[in-house]
Amino acid sequence: MKAQSIKNQQAAAVVPVFLVGWLILAVLLATIRPLALPDEGRYGEVGRWMLQSGDWLTPRLNGLPFFHKPPLLYWLDAVAMALFGVHPWVARLVPAVHAWIMLSVTALYARRFLGQGVAARVTVILGSSMLLLGGSDYVNCDMEVACWISVAVWAFAAALQTTAREKFWLSLAGFTAVALGVLSKGLIGVVLPGMALFIWVGIERRWRDLRDVPWWRGWSLTAVITLPWFILLEHKFHGFFHYFFIEQQFTRYVGTGFNNRQPVAFYAVCLGVFMFPFSALLRWRCPESSAAVRSSWHLAWTVLLSILIFFSIPASKLVGYILPVLPAMALLIAIGLPEAVERRSVKLLISAGSVVLGATFAWVGWYGPTQYAWPTGLGVAGGVLALLWWGGAVCIFRRWSVVNLLSGWAVQSIATLVVVDIGVAYQTHHKSAEDLAHYLLQQDKAVQVVYWGTYPFDLPFYLNTRQTAPILSDWQIREKLVKDDAEQQLIDGLQFEVAAGKVLREKSDLQLVAATWPRAWLVTGSNDRLPEQAAYADKRVFGGLAVWRPNGYSSVPH
Repeated sequence: MKAQSIKNQQAAAVVPVFLVGWLILAVLLATIRPLALPDEGRYGEVGRWMLQSGDWLTPRLNGLPFFHKPPLLYWLDAVAMALFGVHPWVARLVPAVHAWIMLSVTALYARRFLGQGVAARVTVILGSSMLLLGGSDYVNCDMEVACWISVAVWAFAAALQTTAREKFWLSLAGFTAVALGVLSKGLIGVVLPGMALFIWVGIERRWRDLRDVPWWRGWSLTAVITLPWFILLEHKFHGFFHYFFIEQQFTRYVGTGFNNRQPVAFYAVCLGVFMFPFSALLRWRCPESSAAVRSSWHLAWTVLLSILIFFSIPASKLVGYILPVLPAMALLIAIGLPEAVERRSVKLLISAGSVVLGATFAWVGWYGPTQYAWPTGLGVAGGVLALLWWGGAVCIFRRWSVVNLLSGWAVQSIATLVVVDIGVAYQTHHKSAEDLAHYLLQQDKAVQVVYWGTYPFDLPFYLNTRQTAPILSDWQIREKLVKDDAEQQLIDGLQFEVAAGKVLREKSDLQLVAATWPRAWLVTGSNDRLPEQAAYADKRVFGGLAVWRPNGYSSVPH
Protein backbone atom coordinates (compact mmCIF):
# COMPACT_ATOMS: atom_id res chain seq x y z
CA MET A 1 0.00 0.00 0.00
CA LYS A 2 2.81 2.39 0.88
CA ALA A 3 4.63 1.68 -2.39
CA GLN A 4 1.40 2.26 -4.34
CA SER A 5 0.85 5.54 -2.48
CA ILE A 6 4.35 6.71 -3.44
CA LYS A 7 3.69 5.81 -7.10
CA ASN A 8 0.42 7.76 -7.05
CA GLN A 9 2.18 10.79 -5.59
CA GLN A 10 4.88 10.61 -8.24
CA ALA A 11 2.27 10.25 -11.00
CA ALA A 12 0.31 13.19 -9.58
CA ALA A 13 3.45 15.35 -9.70
CA VAL A 14 4.12 14.48 -13.35
CA VAL A 15 0.98 16.12 -14.74
CA PRO A 16 1.39 19.76 -13.57
CA VAL A 17 5.14 19.76 -14.28
CA PHE A 18 4.58 18.36 -17.77
CA LEU A 19 1.77 20.82 -18.49
CA VAL A 20 3.91 23.81 -17.54
CA GLY A 21 6.87 22.54 -19.55
CA TRP A 22 4.65 21.74 -22.52
CA LEU A 23 3.23 25.26 -22.66
CA ILE A 24 6.73 26.75 -22.58
CA LEU A 25 7.78 24.40 -25.39
CA ALA A 26 4.72 25.35 -27.47
CA VAL A 27 5.51 29.07 -27.17
CA LEU A 28 9.13 28.43 -28.17
CA LEU A 29 8.03 26.37 -31.18
CA ALA A 30 5.79 29.26 -32.23
CA THR A 31 8.85 31.46 -32.75
CA ILE A 32 10.72 29.16 -35.16
CA ARG A 33 8.92 29.47 -38.49
CA PRO A 34 7.63 32.31 -40.63
CA LEU A 35 3.91 32.20 -41.39
CA ALA A 36 3.03 29.26 -43.63
CA LEU A 37 1.12 30.04 -46.82
CA PRO A 38 -1.67 30.29 -47.52
CA ASP A 39 -3.43 29.31 -44.27
CA GLU A 40 -1.35 31.02 -41.57
CA GLY A 41 -0.90 34.18 -43.61
CA ARG A 42 -4.62 34.35 -44.36
CA TYR A 43 -6.01 33.59 -40.88
CA GLY A 44 -3.37 35.65 -39.11
CA GLU A 45 -4.07 38.62 -41.39
CA VAL A 46 -7.85 38.44 -40.83
CA GLY A 47 -7.28 38.66 -37.08
CA ARG A 48 -4.76 41.49 -37.47
CA TRP A 49 -7.13 43.45 -39.70
CA MET A 50 -9.95 42.99 -37.20
CA LEU A 51 -7.74 44.64 -34.56
CA GLN A 52 -6.54 47.33 -36.96
CA SER A 53 -9.99 48.25 -38.31
CA GLY A 54 -11.91 47.96 -35.06
CA ASP A 55 -14.62 45.98 -36.89
CA TRP A 56 -15.07 42.95 -34.61
CA LEU A 57 -18.19 41.75 -36.41
CA THR A 58 -17.04 41.22 -40.00
CA PRO A 59 -13.94 39.13 -40.80
CA ARG A 60 -12.20 40.72 -43.78
CA LEU A 61 -9.33 39.92 -46.11
CA ASN A 62 -7.88 43.03 -47.77
CA GLY A 63 -11.19 44.74 -47.01
CA LEU A 64 -13.33 42.01 -48.59
CA PRO A 65 -15.76 40.02 -46.39
CA PHE A 66 -14.25 36.63 -45.54
CA PHE A 67 -16.87 34.18 -44.27
CA HIS A 68 -15.21 30.79 -44.68
CA LYS A 69 -14.94 30.30 -40.90
CA PRO A 70 -16.64 31.69 -37.76
CA PRO A 71 -14.94 34.50 -35.82
CA LEU A 72 -13.54 32.96 -32.61
CA LEU A 73 -10.02 32.48 -33.98
CA TYR A 74 -9.93 36.04 -35.30
CA TRP A 75 -11.26 37.52 -32.06
CA LEU A 76 -8.68 35.71 -29.96
CA ASP A 77 -5.85 36.49 -32.39
CA ALA A 78 -6.82 40.17 -32.32
CA VAL A 79 -6.81 40.18 -28.50
CA ALA A 80 -3.42 38.44 -28.41
CA MET A 81 -1.95 40.95 -30.88
CA ALA A 82 -3.37 43.85 -28.88
CA LEU A 83 -1.53 42.51 -25.83
CA PHE A 84 1.76 41.31 -27.33
CA GLY A 85 2.06 42.96 -30.76
CA VAL A 86 1.74 41.75 -34.34
CA HIS A 87 4.12 38.79 -34.66
CA PRO A 88 3.75 35.25 -36.04
CA TRP A 89 4.39 33.70 -32.62
CA VAL A 90 1.59 35.80 -31.14
CA ALA A 91 -0.87 34.56 -33.77
CA ARG A 92 0.17 30.99 -32.87
CA LEU A 93 -0.59 31.53 -29.18
CA VAL A 94 -4.27 30.81 -29.87
CA PRO A 95 -3.81 27.24 -31.21
CA ALA A 96 -1.08 26.61 -28.62
CA VAL A 97 -3.34 27.57 -25.71
CA HIS A 98 -6.20 25.51 -27.14
CA ALA A 99 -3.92 22.47 -27.42
CA TRP A 100 -2.91 23.04 -23.80
CA ILE A 101 -6.56 23.21 -22.72
CA MET A 102 -7.27 19.96 -24.59
CA LEU A 103 -4.29 18.31 -22.89
CA SER A 104 -5.25 19.61 -19.43
CA VAL A 105 -8.93 18.61 -19.61
CA THR A 106 -8.01 15.12 -20.86
CA ALA A 107 -5.69 14.74 -17.87
CA LEU A 108 -8.42 15.93 -15.50
CA TYR A 109 -10.93 13.43 -16.88
CA ALA A 110 -8.40 10.58 -16.65
CA ARG A 111 -7.47 11.48 -13.06
CA ARG A 112 -11.13 11.68 -12.00
CA PHE A 113 -12.26 8.35 -13.46
CA LEU A 114 -9.13 6.28 -14.13
CA GLY A 115 -6.57 7.27 -11.51
CA GLN A 116 -3.29 9.17 -11.27
CA GLY A 117 -1.29 6.61 -13.23
CA VAL A 118 -3.46 6.77 -16.34
CA ALA A 119 -3.66 10.56 -16.03
CA ALA A 120 0.14 10.83 -16.04
CA ARG A 121 0.50 8.44 -18.97
CA VAL A 122 -2.17 10.09 -21.13
CA THR A 123 -0.65 13.53 -20.46
CA VAL A 124 2.77 12.40 -21.68
CA ILE A 125 1.42 10.41 -24.64
CA LEU A 126 -0.90 13.14 -25.89
CA GLY A 127 1.47 16.00 -25.09
CA SER A 128 4.44 14.47 -26.89
CA SER A 129 2.54 13.30 -29.97
CA MET A 130 3.78 14.96 -33.14
CA LEU A 131 0.21 15.65 -34.29
CA LEU A 132 -0.69 17.65 -31.19
CA LEU A 133 2.59 19.57 -31.16
CA GLY A 134 2.33 20.27 -34.88
CA GLY A 135 -1.30 21.39 -34.61
CA SER A 136 -0.48 23.71 -31.72
CA ASP A 137 2.08 25.44 -33.93
CA TYR A 138 -0.22 26.25 -36.85
CA VAL A 139 -2.64 29.17 -37.20
CA ASN A 140 -5.99 27.87 -38.36
CA CYS A 141 -9.27 26.69 -36.82
CA ASP A 142 -8.45 22.97 -36.60
CA MET A 143 -6.83 22.91 -33.15
CA GLU A 144 -9.41 25.31 -31.81
CA VAL A 145 -12.43 23.18 -32.79
CA ALA A 146 -10.62 19.97 -31.79
CA CYS A 147 -10.12 21.42 -28.32
CA TRP A 148 -13.77 22.29 -27.78
CA ILE A 149 -15.04 19.00 -29.24
CA SER A 150 -12.81 17.16 -26.77
CA VAL A 151 -13.86 19.34 -23.84
CA ALA A 152 -17.53 18.80 -24.72
CA VAL A 153 -17.09 15.02 -24.87
CA TRP A 154 -15.19 14.77 -21.57
CA ALA A 155 -17.54 17.20 -19.79
CA PHE A 156 -20.78 15.47 -20.85
CA ALA A 157 -19.31 12.01 -20.24
CA ALA A 158 -18.19 13.07 -16.76
CA ALA A 159 -21.64 14.53 -16.09
CA LEU A 160 -23.27 11.20 -16.93
CA GLN A 161 -20.84 9.33 -14.66
CA THR A 162 -21.07 11.48 -11.55
CA THR A 163 -23.46 12.87 -8.91
CA ALA A 164 -26.44 15.14 -9.55
CA ARG A 165 -24.79 18.32 -8.24
CA GLU A 166 -21.66 17.90 -10.34
CA LYS A 167 -23.81 16.82 -13.28
CA PHE A 168 -25.36 20.29 -13.55
CA TRP A 169 -22.09 22.22 -13.76
CA LEU A 170 -20.33 19.66 -15.93
CA SER A 171 -23.28 19.71 -18.33
CA LEU A 172 -23.13 23.50 -18.56
CA ALA A 173 -19.39 23.23 -19.24
CA GLY A 174 -20.22 20.80 -22.05
CA PHE A 175 -22.82 23.13 -23.57
CA THR A 176 -20.34 26.02 -23.37
CA ALA A 177 -17.73 23.91 -25.16
CA VAL A 178 -20.26 23.08 -27.89
CA ALA A 179 -20.95 26.79 -28.36
CA LEU A 180 -17.25 27.62 -28.62
CA GLY A 181 -16.79 24.73 -31.04
CA VAL A 182 -19.51 26.16 -33.30
CA LEU A 183 -17.85 29.60 -33.12
CA SER A 184 -14.56 27.91 -34.02
CA LYS A 185 -15.53 26.01 -37.15
CA GLY A 186 -19.28 25.72 -37.50
CA LEU A 187 -21.65 22.78 -37.22
CA ILE A 188 -19.04 20.10 -36.49
CA GLY A 189 -18.68 21.74 -33.08
CA VAL A 190 -22.06 20.26 -32.16
CA VAL A 191 -22.41 17.36 -34.61
CA LEU A 192 -19.23 15.45 -33.69
CA PRO A 193 -19.51 15.46 -29.89
CA GLY A 194 -23.26 14.86 -30.16
CA MET A 195 -22.79 11.91 -32.51
CA ALA A 196 -20.07 10.26 -30.39
CA LEU A 197 -21.91 10.75 -27.11
CA PHE A 198 -25.21 9.47 -28.55
CA ILE A 199 -23.55 6.24 -29.70
CA TRP A 200 -21.74 5.84 -26.36
CA VAL A 201 -24.94 6.37 -24.34
CA GLY A 202 -26.57 3.65 -26.44
CA ILE A 203 -23.69 1.24 -25.91
CA GLU A 204 -23.64 1.92 -22.17
CA ARG A 205 -27.46 2.04 -21.95
CA ARG A 206 -27.34 5.30 -20.02
CA TRP A 207 -30.59 6.72 -21.39
CA ARG A 208 -31.98 7.31 -17.92
CA ASP A 209 -28.97 9.44 -16.97
CA LEU A 210 -29.95 11.91 -19.69
CA ARG A 211 -32.99 12.96 -17.67
CA ASP A 212 -30.76 14.81 -15.18
CA VAL A 213 -29.01 16.91 -17.85
CA PRO A 214 -30.22 20.56 -17.76
CA TRP A 215 -31.24 20.54 -21.41
CA TRP A 216 -33.27 23.76 -21.47
CA ARG A 217 -30.71 25.87 -19.62
CA GLY A 218 -27.85 24.21 -21.49
CA TRP A 219 -29.17 24.83 -24.99
CA SER A 220 -30.20 28.35 -23.96
CA LEU A 221 -26.61 29.01 -22.89
CA THR A 222 -25.32 27.62 -26.20
CA ALA A 223 -27.75 29.81 -28.15
CA VAL A 224 -26.81 32.95 -26.22
CA ILE A 225 -23.13 32.38 -27.00
CA THR A 226 -23.42 31.36 -30.66
CA LEU A 227 -26.50 32.89 -32.28
CA PRO A 228 -25.82 36.67 -31.99
CA TRP A 229 -22.88 36.67 -34.40
CA PHE A 230 -24.64 34.54 -37.01
CA ILE A 231 -27.86 36.57 -36.81
CA LEU A 232 -26.04 39.91 -37.01
CA LEU A 233 -24.06 38.72 -40.05
CA GLU A 234 -27.20 37.53 -41.85
CA HIS A 235 -28.92 40.82 -41.06
CA LYS A 236 -25.98 42.84 -42.40
CA PHE A 237 -25.09 40.54 -45.33
CA HIS A 238 -28.14 38.86 -46.84
CA GLY A 239 -27.32 35.37 -48.04
CA PHE A 240 -24.69 34.73 -45.37
CA PHE A 241 -26.60 31.74 -43.93
CA HIS A 242 -26.73 29.99 -47.30
CA TYR A 243 -23.08 30.72 -48.08
CA PHE A 244 -21.76 29.61 -44.69
CA PHE A 245 -23.97 26.64 -43.80
CA ILE A 246 -24.76 25.27 -47.26
CA GLU A 247 -21.75 26.14 -49.43
CA GLN A 248 -18.95 26.12 -46.86
CA GLN A 249 -20.27 23.39 -44.52
CA PHE A 250 -22.62 20.94 -46.26
CA THR A 251 -21.38 21.21 -49.86
CA ARG A 252 -17.74 21.08 -48.80
CA TYR A 253 -18.45 17.86 -46.93
CA VAL A 254 -20.37 16.02 -49.67
CA GLY A 255 -18.82 17.69 -52.72
CA THR A 256 -16.01 16.29 -54.87
CA GLY A 257 -14.76 19.48 -56.54
CA PHE A 258 -12.55 20.70 -53.71
CA ASN A 259 -8.79 20.52 -53.25
CA ASN A 260 -6.78 18.03 -51.19
CA ARG A 261 -8.43 14.84 -52.47
CA GLN A 262 -7.11 11.86 -50.53
CA PRO A 263 -7.99 8.13 -50.28
CA VAL A 264 -10.36 6.80 -47.63
CA ALA A 265 -7.52 5.38 -45.50
CA PHE A 266 -5.68 8.73 -45.37
CA TYR A 267 -6.46 9.53 -41.72
CA ALA A 268 -5.84 6.00 -40.47
CA VAL A 269 -2.37 6.16 -42.02
CA CYS A 270 -1.76 9.63 -40.57
CA LEU A 271 -2.63 8.46 -37.08
CA GLY A 272 -0.42 5.40 -37.42
CA VAL A 273 2.59 7.40 -38.64
CA PHE A 274 2.34 10.68 -36.74
CA MET A 275 1.36 9.05 -33.44
CA PHE A 276 4.21 6.53 -33.65
CA PRO A 277 5.48 4.80 -31.54
CA PHE A 278 2.39 5.23 -29.35
CA SER A 279 0.07 4.10 -32.16
CA ALA A 280 1.71 0.66 -32.07
CA LEU A 281 0.37 0.22 -28.52
CA LEU A 282 -3.31 0.67 -29.43
CA ARG A 283 -5.47 -2.33 -28.49
CA TRP A 284 -9.07 -3.28 -29.22
CA ARG A 285 -9.91 -5.20 -26.04
CA CYS A 286 -10.02 -3.47 -22.68
CA PRO A 287 -7.25 -4.82 -20.40
CA GLU A 288 -9.24 -4.24 -17.20
CA SER A 289 -12.61 -5.45 -15.96
CA SER A 290 -13.69 -2.56 -13.69
CA ALA A 291 -16.87 -0.77 -14.75
CA ALA A 292 -15.27 2.71 -14.71
CA VAL A 293 -12.39 1.67 -16.94
CA ARG A 294 -14.60 -0.20 -19.39
CA SER A 295 -16.99 2.75 -19.64
CA SER A 296 -14.15 5.14 -20.48
CA TRP A 297 -12.71 2.54 -22.86
CA HIS A 298 -16.02 2.34 -24.75
CA LEU A 299 -16.24 6.14 -24.82
CA ALA A 300 -12.73 6.58 -26.21
CA TRP A 301 -13.20 3.95 -28.92
CA THR A 302 -16.56 5.48 -29.86
CA VAL A 303 -15.04 8.94 -30.22
CA LEU A 304 -12.06 7.63 -32.18
CA LEU A 305 -14.04 5.51 -34.66
CA SER A 306 -17.03 7.80 -35.17
CA ILE A 307 -14.93 10.90 -35.91
CA LEU A 308 -12.43 8.90 -37.98
CA ILE A 309 -15.23 7.52 -40.16
CA PHE A 310 -16.95 10.91 -40.36
CA PHE A 311 -13.86 12.63 -41.80
CA SER A 312 -12.84 9.68 -43.99
CA ILE A 313 -16.04 9.95 -46.07
CA PRO A 314 -15.41 13.31 -47.86
CA ALA A 315 -13.00 13.38 -50.79
CA SER A 316 -11.23 16.50 -49.48
CA LYS A 317 -8.96 15.73 -46.52
CA LEU A 318 -6.40 17.69 -44.51
CA VAL A 319 -4.31 16.31 -41.65
CA GLY A 320 -5.62 18.88 -39.17
CA TYR A 321 -9.21 17.63 -39.48
CA ILE A 322 -8.38 14.49 -37.47
CA LEU A 323 -7.08 16.34 -34.40
CA PRO A 324 -10.32 15.79 -32.38
CA VAL A 325 -9.57 12.04 -32.06
CA LEU A 326 -6.17 12.51 -30.42
CA PRO A 327 -7.32 12.69 -26.76
CA ALA A 328 -9.47 9.56 -27.14
CA MET A 329 -6.67 7.67 -28.89
CA ALA A 330 -4.13 8.75 -26.26
CA LEU A 331 -6.49 7.62 -23.48
CA LEU A 332 -6.86 4.16 -25.03
CA ILE A 333 -3.09 3.83 -25.32
CA ALA A 334 -2.56 5.06 -21.75
CA ILE A 335 -5.00 2.50 -20.32
CA GLY A 336 -3.57 -0.43 -22.24
CA LEU A 337 0.11 0.58 -22.12
CA PRO A 338 1.34 -1.56 -19.17
CA GLU A 339 0.04 -4.76 -20.75
CA ALA A 340 0.61 -3.90 -24.43
CA VAL A 341 4.27 -3.09 -23.94
CA GLU A 342 4.92 -6.66 -22.78
CA ARG A 343 3.72 -8.20 -26.02
CA ARG A 344 6.48 -9.38 -28.35
CA SER A 345 4.52 -8.44 -31.47
CA VAL A 346 4.25 -4.85 -30.19
CA LYS A 347 7.97 -4.74 -29.43
CA LEU A 348 8.81 -6.00 -32.92
CA LEU A 349 6.51 -3.43 -34.54
CA ILE A 350 7.98 -0.53 -32.56
CA SER A 351 11.52 -1.76 -33.20
CA ALA A 352 10.93 -2.07 -36.97
CA GLY A 353 9.31 1.34 -37.17
CA SER A 354 12.13 2.90 -35.17
CA VAL A 355 14.72 1.38 -37.49
CA VAL A 356 12.94 2.80 -40.54
CA LEU A 357 12.65 6.25 -38.96
CA GLY A 358 16.28 6.13 -37.90
CA ALA A 359 17.34 5.24 -41.44
CA THR A 360 15.23 8.08 -42.83
CA PHE A 361 16.85 10.66 -40.55
CA ALA A 362 20.30 9.20 -41.19
CA TRP A 363 19.75 9.72 -44.93
CA VAL A 364 18.57 13.28 -44.27
CA GLY A 365 21.58 13.97 -42.08
CA TRP A 366 24.04 12.60 -44.61
CA TYR A 367 22.64 13.76 -47.96
CA GLY A 368 20.73 16.88 -46.97
CA PRO A 369 23.73 19.24 -46.63
CA THR A 370 25.43 17.90 -49.78
CA GLN A 371 22.54 17.25 -52.15
CA TYR A 372 20.12 20.00 -51.10
CA ALA A 373 22.47 22.60 -49.60
CA TRP A 374 20.85 22.30 -46.17
CA PRO A 375 22.74 23.81 -43.23
CA THR A 376 25.26 21.51 -41.56
CA GLY A 377 23.36 21.90 -38.30
CA LEU A 378 20.31 20.24 -39.83
CA GLY A 379 22.47 17.37 -41.00
CA VAL A 380 23.86 16.91 -37.49
CA ALA A 381 20.35 17.07 -36.04
CA GLY A 382 19.25 14.38 -38.50
CA GLY A 383 22.11 12.18 -37.33
CA VAL A 384 21.15 12.69 -33.69
CA LEU A 385 17.56 11.74 -34.45
CA ALA A 386 18.76 8.62 -36.25
CA LEU A 387 20.69 7.56 -33.15
CA LEU A 388 17.67 8.30 -30.92
CA TRP A 389 15.33 6.12 -32.97
CA TRP A 390 17.88 3.32 -33.42
CA GLY A 391 18.50 3.40 -29.70
CA GLY A 392 14.76 3.07 -29.14
CA ALA A 393 14.67 0.05 -31.43
CA VAL A 394 17.11 -1.70 -29.10
CA CYS A 395 15.79 -0.46 -25.76
CA ILE A 396 12.29 -1.82 -26.38
CA PHE A 397 13.72 -5.33 -25.82
CA ARG A 398 15.44 -4.44 -22.56
CA ARG A 399 13.70 -4.77 -19.21
CA TRP A 400 12.96 -1.09 -18.89
CA SER A 401 10.07 0.13 -16.77
CA VAL A 402 6.98 1.66 -18.36
CA VAL A 403 8.08 5.05 -17.02
CA ASN A 404 11.49 4.81 -18.70
CA LEU A 405 10.05 3.62 -22.01
CA LEU A 406 7.41 6.34 -21.99
CA SER A 407 10.01 8.99 -21.19
CA GLY A 408 12.23 7.78 -24.03
CA TRP A 409 9.40 7.81 -26.55
CA ALA A 410 8.38 11.28 -25.44
CA VAL A 411 11.94 12.56 -25.99
CA GLN A 412 12.04 10.92 -29.45
CA SER A 413 8.73 12.44 -30.56
CA ILE A 414 9.38 15.93 -29.22
CA ALA A 415 12.93 16.03 -30.62
CA THR A 416 11.64 14.86 -34.00
CA LEU A 417 8.97 17.55 -34.13
CA VAL A 418 11.44 20.29 -33.15
CA VAL A 419 13.96 19.27 -35.83
CA VAL A 420 11.23 18.91 -38.47
CA ASP A 421 9.91 22.36 -37.53
CA ILE A 422 13.37 23.86 -37.95
CA GLY A 423 13.79 22.06 -41.27
CA VAL A 424 10.41 23.31 -42.52
CA ALA A 425 11.38 26.85 -41.47
CA TYR A 426 14.55 26.62 -43.56
CA GLN A 427 12.83 25.04 -46.56
CA THR A 428 9.89 27.46 -46.66
CA HIS A 429 11.65 30.71 -45.78
CA HIS A 430 12.05 31.60 -49.47
CA LYS A 431 8.24 31.46 -49.84
CA SER A 432 7.71 33.93 -47.02
CA ALA A 433 7.27 37.66 -47.52
CA GLU A 434 9.06 38.42 -44.25
CA ASP A 435 12.35 39.58 -45.85
CA LEU A 436 10.45 41.63 -48.42
CA ALA A 437 8.48 43.31 -45.63
CA HIS A 438 11.69 44.18 -43.75
CA TYR A 439 13.13 45.74 -46.91
CA LEU A 440 10.01 47.81 -47.60
CA LEU A 441 9.79 49.06 -44.02
CA GLN A 442 13.41 50.16 -44.22
CA GLN A 443 12.50 52.29 -47.23
CA ASP A 444 9.30 53.75 -45.78
CA LYS A 445 7.64 53.09 -42.42
CA ALA A 446 4.27 54.07 -43.95
CA VAL A 447 4.85 52.04 -47.11
CA GLN A 448 2.09 51.64 -49.68
CA VAL A 449 1.87 48.51 -51.83
CA VAL A 450 0.12 47.46 -55.04
CA TYR A 451 -0.07 43.78 -56.06
CA TRP A 452 0.21 42.63 -59.68
CA GLY A 453 -0.58 39.01 -60.52
CA THR A 454 -0.07 37.81 -56.95
CA TYR A 455 -1.29 38.40 -53.41
CA PRO A 456 0.96 37.00 -50.65
CA PHE A 457 -1.37 36.79 -47.65
CA ASP A 458 1.44 37.24 -45.16
CA LEU A 459 2.86 40.53 -46.53
CA PRO A 460 0.13 42.81 -45.09
CA PHE A 461 0.63 41.01 -41.76
CA TYR A 462 4.39 41.64 -41.69
CA LEU A 463 3.92 45.23 -42.89
CA ASN A 464 1.10 45.76 -40.37
CA THR A 465 -0.65 47.87 -43.01
CA ARG A 466 -3.42 50.29 -42.12
CA GLN A 467 -5.21 50.33 -45.48
CA THR A 468 -6.34 47.98 -48.21
CA ALA A 469 -4.30 47.63 -51.41
CA PRO A 470 -5.21 47.11 -55.09
CA ILE A 471 -4.68 43.58 -56.41
CA LEU A 472 -4.26 43.56 -60.19
CA SER A 473 -5.10 40.30 -61.94
CA ASP A 474 -7.24 38.86 -64.74
CA TRP A 475 -10.37 39.03 -62.59
CA GLN A 476 -12.91 39.10 -65.43
CA ILE A 477 -11.59 35.76 -66.67
CA ARG A 478 -11.13 34.40 -63.17
CA GLU A 479 -14.71 35.15 -62.07
CA LYS A 480 -16.03 32.82 -64.77
CA LEU A 481 -14.12 29.93 -63.22
CA VAL A 482 -15.07 28.27 -59.93
CA LYS A 483 -12.00 26.98 -58.15
CA ASP A 484 -11.20 26.09 -54.56
CA ASP A 485 -8.23 28.42 -54.27
CA ALA A 486 -7.04 31.67 -52.68
CA GLU A 487 -8.35 33.88 -55.48
CA GLN A 488 -11.83 32.38 -55.13
CA GLN A 489 -11.86 33.36 -51.45
CA LEU A 490 -11.35 36.98 -52.47
CA ILE A 491 -13.97 36.78 -55.23
CA ASP A 492 -16.54 35.29 -52.82
CA GLY A 493 -16.49 38.51 -50.83
CA LEU A 494 -17.99 40.42 -53.79
CA GLN A 495 -21.38 38.77 -53.34
CA PHE A 496 -21.72 40.41 -49.92
CA GLU A 497 -20.17 43.84 -50.47
CA VAL A 498 -19.65 44.99 -54.04
CA ALA A 499 -18.07 48.29 -52.94
CA ALA A 500 -15.23 46.41 -51.24
CA GLY A 501 -14.39 44.90 -54.63
CA LYS A 502 -12.70 48.15 -55.69
CA VAL A 503 -9.42 46.55 -54.57
CA LEU A 504 -9.73 43.90 -57.31
CA ARG A 505 -8.47 45.58 -60.49
CA GLU A 506 -7.55 44.30 -63.92
CA LYS A 507 -3.90 44.04 -64.95
CA SER A 508 -4.60 46.48 -67.73
CA ASP A 509 -5.29 49.15 -65.07
CA LEU A 510 -1.63 49.22 -64.01
CA GLN A 511 -0.84 52.70 -65.31
CA LEU A 512 -4.06 54.13 -63.88
CA VAL A 513 -3.31 52.57 -60.49
CA ALA A 514 0.27 53.87 -60.65
CA ALA A 515 -1.04 57.39 -61.26
CA THR A 516 -3.51 57.06 -58.38
CA TRP A 517 -0.91 55.54 -56.05
CA PRO A 518 2.32 57.26 -57.18
CA ARG A 519 4.31 56.28 -54.07
CA ALA A 520 3.12 52.66 -53.91
CA TRP A 521 5.66 49.89 -54.45
CA LEU A 522 4.62 47.14 -56.87
CA VAL A 523 4.78 43.51 -55.69
CA THR A 524 4.81 40.78 -58.35
CA GLY A 525 5.96 37.22 -58.78
CA SER A 526 9.73 36.89 -59.11
CA ASN A 527 9.45 35.83 -62.76
CA ASP A 528 6.75 38.31 -63.81
CA ARG A 529 7.53 40.86 -66.51
CA LEU A 530 5.78 44.21 -66.51
CA PRO A 531 4.26 45.85 -69.59
CA GLU A 532 6.43 48.34 -71.44
CA GLN A 533 6.33 51.90 -70.15
CA ALA A 534 5.24 50.72 -66.70
CA ALA A 535 6.00 53.36 -64.08
CA TYR A 536 8.29 51.11 -62.03
CA ALA A 537 11.97 50.23 -61.96
CA ASP A 538 14.76 48.79 -59.80
CA LYS A 539 13.36 45.27 -59.44
CA ARG A 540 14.48 43.37 -56.34
CA VAL A 541 13.76 39.66 -55.84
CA PHE A 542 12.92 38.06 -52.49
CA GLY A 543 12.37 34.33 -52.95
CA GLY A 544 9.26 33.86 -55.08
CA LEU A 545 8.34 37.56 -54.95
CA ALA A 546 9.72 40.71 -56.54
CA VAL A 547 9.24 44.36 -55.62
CA TRP A 548 9.50 47.30 -58.01
CA ARG A 549 10.23 50.86 -56.94
CA PRO A 550 7.84 53.48 -58.34
CA ASN A 551 9.52 55.95 -60.72
CA GLY A 552 10.32 59.21 -59.04
CA TYR A 553 10.36 57.67 -55.57
CA SER A 554 13.09 59.14 -53.41
CA SER A 555 12.28 59.24 -49.71
CA VAL A 556 9.42 59.68 -47.32
CA PRO A 557 8.08 63.23 -47.56
CA HIS A 558 8.23 65.31 -44.41
